Amino acid sequence: MKLHRANGNDWDEVAIADRTVWQRYAARTQGYITPANAVTIFGSFIALTGLYVLALDVNTMLGVSLLLVGRLADLFDGVVADYTGTKSPIGEAVDATADKVVLAASVMTLWIIQLLPTAVFGFLALHAVYNVLLFGWALFTAQRLHPSRNGKLAAALEWVVVLLFASALGIGAGLTRHAILGLAWIGFVAFVIFAVHSSQAYTTDLRKTS
Repeated sequence: MKLHRANGNDWDEVAIADRTVWQRYAARTQGYITPANAVTIFGSFIALTGLYVLALDVNTMLGVSLLLVGRLADLFDGVVADYTGTKSPIGEAVDATADKVVLAASVMTLWIIQLLPTAVFGFLALHAVYNVLLFGWALFTAQRLHPSRNGKLAAALEWVVVLLFASALGIGAGLTRHAILGLAWIGFVAFVIFAVHSSQAYTTDLRKTS
């Protein structure tokens, strides 16, 4: 993982006459209207709908399923950006912001409705606050933090842990619940390892460039 300054827009590397329709829209809207951003917004809407279903206690598994679908949609926005040649700093910022907002809303909501253990909630919250401070400092010092491989694994595990706990604590007693809870705690331990390692790496890089 390295610190980088803002990258350029994909379409800036293509002659105006050779740009695709998506690149033209992206250029006209300064990168805000792109297929990847549409996927990001759609995934976030589905995930937040799942949270609403969970909060209403209508159907726990439906809510968890919507959360899962929303997060799976979010995984494809980078692929869509690559395929359409519309990657940009704005798109990266939209994706990162949406992901953090949905994750924060999910963790808070699931903890409030008692589908997430307090210990897990506490660590997730502390990790999120620490990373926000790191990325805020990078922005303040005109630098750019790109997620490392361990950071991406930690982010993926974070969602796996949240979804597993929500599923296990929402299906009632039984062997299935205990099995899912066991996987959730194993996933949480793995998340802690990758999260701590990635945050240390971010901190080290910031110190080197300060």
